Amino acid sequence: MPDAGTARRVADRLGYRTLPSPGELTFSGEDALSVGPDAWRRRVTAPPHSASVFTGTLRENVTLGPGALDEAVVTATALDDVIAHLGSADAQLGEGGHRLSGGQRQRVVLARALHTSGPVLVLDEPLTALDPVTCGNVAARMADLVAAGDRAVVVVTSDRQLLDACPVVVDAGVTA
Repeated sequence: MPDAGTARRVADRLGYRTLPSPGELTFSGEDALSVGPDAWRRRVTAPPHSASVFTGTLRENVTLGPGALDEAVVTATALDDVIAHLGSADAQLGEGGHRLSGGQRQRVVLARALHTSGPVLVLDEPLTALDPVTCGNVAARMADLVAAGDRAVVVVTSDRQLLDACPVVVDAGVTA
């Protein structure tokens, strides 16, 4: 992606947050407009870049309830150090996650996205708040997690370090 703004527009279109043109988005040969936004979103999960941490526990923020944390997701997003920092996955994060740094909050939101189901996951600039070392670690671990999984993960980013970890890169000089 040429820049973060273009990445945002592409991710918004893939997530059906902006209305696509006829034939612009298809899934298994079906046009997004004929499928409709609700059915499209059951197939394509595309959380907004501006997703935030809510008041509650780390576990609730990732699983959207009391469910079990997927250890592979915890490892991929380097949440193990966040859990150690908090003392438990069931520790309160404070209003808006104020007990966490910006990078920790972004990893919680990324873990939430990776915890969802569906055949396609679109991630919009998922590592922008991370320091370069953590970004490299998370990018490599995410690549391993995605390779071991059974769904497509589309990463829309201008981050060179993250792109280097992706097995397939499409340089989209796109207009969205």
